[in-house]
Amino acid sequence: MHILIVPKRAIAALTELDGADHDFMIDLFAVVRGLVLDLRLDEHGYRLIANGGSFQDFPHLHFHLIADVSAPGAHHQPETNS
Repeated sequence: MHILIVPKRAIAALTELDGADHDFMIDLFAVVRGLVLDLRLDEHGYRLIANGGSFQDFPHLHFHLIADVSAPGAHHQPETNS
């Protein structure tokens, strides 16, 4: 599974963030946490990646949430409360 997380706010690179971006970072990690919990990615592991410099293909900060949901016993359907 590969989820691309692209903030609405135009930020060219991670190096442009500073202490004033506290709320942005809290929101970002709240979104990531929600995805990890909803998709139960914590059961088999996941990676959160931000590319920068020559590894960044376009100048807009974005993150990759990657997990191997094909791992034995991996469950990738969100739980429902019905």
